[in-house]
Amino acid sequence: MLVLSLLPPLSPCPQITPLASIPSSSIISTNQSSNHKLSRRKTLSLLTSPLIISLPIETARAEDKDETQQEEERVIQIFQDASPSVVFIKVLALQPKSGQNKKDVPVIEEEDAKVEGTGSGFVWDKAGHIVTNYHVIDKLATDQSGLRRCKVFFEDVNGSTFAREGKLIGYDASYDLAVLKVDVEGDKLRPPLIGSSRDLRVGQSCFAIGNPLGYEHTLTTGVVSGLGREIPSPNGRPIRGAIQTDAAINAGNSGGPLIDSYGHVIGVNTATFTRKGTGISSGVNFAIPIDVVFRTVPFLIVYGPKLSSTIPYSSKLSLSFPMAHEIVLLSWWASVFGLRVKIALAEKRIGHEYREEELFDKSPLLVKSNPVYKKVPVLIHSGMPICESLAIIEYVDEVWTHSPLLLPEDPYQRAKARFWADFTNKIYPVGRKARNVEGEDLRAATKELVAMLKLLEGELGEKLSFNGETFGYVDIALIPFSCWFYTYETLGEFSIEEECPKLMDWVKRCMERDSVSKALPDPHRVYELNRELKKRLG
Repeated sequence: MLVLSLLPPLSPCPQITPLASIPSSSIISTNQSSNHKLSRRKTLSLLTSPLIISLPIETARAEDKDETQQEEERVIQIFQDASPSVVFIKVLALQPKSGQNKKDVPVIEEEDAKVEGTGSGFVWDKAGHIVTNYHVIDKLATDQSGLRRCKVFFEDVNGSTFAREGKLIGYDASYDLAVLKVDVEGDKLRPPLIGSSRDLRVGQSCFAIGNPLGYEHTLTTGVVSGLGREIPSPNGRPIRGAIQTDAAINAGNSGGPLIDSYGHVIGVNTATFTRKGTGISSGVNFAIPIDVVFRTVPFLIVYGPKLSSTIPYSSKLSLSFPMAHEIVLLSWWASVFGLRVKIALAEKRIGHEYREEELFDKSPLLVKSNPVYKKVPVLIHSGMPICESLAIIEYVDEVWTHSPLLLPEDPYQRAKARFWADFTNKIYPVGRKARNVEGEDLRAATKELVAMLKLLEGELGEKLSFNGETFGYVDIALIPFSCWFYTYETLGEFSIEEECPKLMDWVKRCMERDSVSKALPDPHRVYELNRELKKRLG
C-alpha cells in the first residue's frame, strides 16, 4: 500500500552496506565471461580484417564516451551553479538557563537544544529571503513558548559552511510554502535562476538538490513523470498542478529546489509516496510548481502570515479578479508604456492575467484603478493598483526580488538609470507630434526626435545595453518605441538606421530576446493603426 506523505523530520541515518562487502570475484568473473563469448565468425573477422572492423567500433565507442562525458559535465555544472543557493534548515527547541530571558537564548549554540525538524530551502533574493515548505517550519509557526528558533546553514563560494538565524516572516499552509529572513551580506547570497512551470513536458530531465537524511547538498536526477497532479497541503486542502518526478526525494529534501536542464528552478520539492509502515520512497515524488511559488512568495514577504490566513481558500483558487495571489495587467496592445510592463513581467518570468483595454471605451476597472489619469497601464497586485509604467517596473523589481534585477544595485547607477528612463518618456510627445503634423512642423518634429535618439545613442556608447552587459531598466523603457520607428520614418521620410546606426544595432539585439519579440507588435500594424487614428480624430 502506498501513502502520500509530506517528508517527515529525520530519523537516525540508516546503515549502509560498504561497497567492500560485495564479492569482487563475482564482478570480475562476469566481465571475463562476457569478454570470451566470441563466435567463430567474429573471431575470423577480427583476425583477417583488424583495421576495417575494429576502427569503426573504437570510433563509435569513443563517440559514446564523449557524449557520456559531456552529459556528466553538464550535470556537474548544473549542480555547481545551483548548489550554493540551497540551504539546510533546522528548527530547534531551546532550553533557557536559570534566570535567562527566553528571548536571549542564542540560536547558534545547539548543545542544549533539541532538533525538532529539518529540511531544505533556497535563497530567493539578495535581501536574505529563503523559501522552504511550511511543514518544515510548522512547529516554529505554531510556537507558543517563544523557545523555538530556526537555524539556516549556507555554503559559501569556497565550500565553507556558515549559519544564521532565520526569522519566519510569512507562510501559507494551503500552498505548503514559507519564507524565512536571514541577516547575511548580499554578496554572500546566491539566488538561483528562476524558470517557469508553465511549459514543462513529461519526460524532460530534472534534478533535485537538498539535504536528504541529513546529507547536505545531495543531488538526485530523474525526469518529469507527470503534470497537473493534486496533492494535499498540510491543512488538508488540495494543491493543484503539482509536478510529479522520479528524482529521489526523501526526508530532508522538503523545501529544496527542483531544477531543469538549464539550471532553472521549476518547483519546490514537497512530498513523496511511501510504502506504509516503512517510510521508504516509492519513486513517486511531488514538487510545488514554481509559477505557484511566484504568485505566493511576494505576497508572504509583503503581508506576512496573518493576512494570508484570513483569505478564503476559494478566493485563492478562483481566476476572477480581484483575488489575493493574482496579478492583472490592464493595457492596450500599441501602448509603449504598457509594452514596457509586459516586457518587465516577462523578464522576471512573472505569470499574470492580461486584460486588453479599448482606446475609446475604457473599462470601469481601469477608471476605478487609475482615477487620476484613467490611462493604461495599470498593474493590479493583490487588489492594489499601481499606475504609471516606470513606477510599475520599479514595484515589480522590488517585490519580486529574484534575478534578473532590472535596476542596478549601485545607488549611483540606479539614479542614472532612472534619469535616462525618464528621458525616454519625452520621446512620446515628440513622436506623437510627428505623427499628426505636416510640412515644416513635421520636419521640426523629426529633427527634434532624431536629436533625442542621438543623445540616447551617445549614452549607449559601445555597451551591449544601457545597463552594461545585461538587459535592464533603461532598455525596457526605450525598446517599445522601436515598434513606432517605421511610422516615424515613413511620415518623416528619413532613416533612423542611417542617423543612429549603433542604436539600431541595439534594437536588433533586443529583438533577439523572447521578452521583447513576443511583446512588441508588428511595425506595419502600428503604421496602419496610426492611419486609422488620423482618419478618426481628423
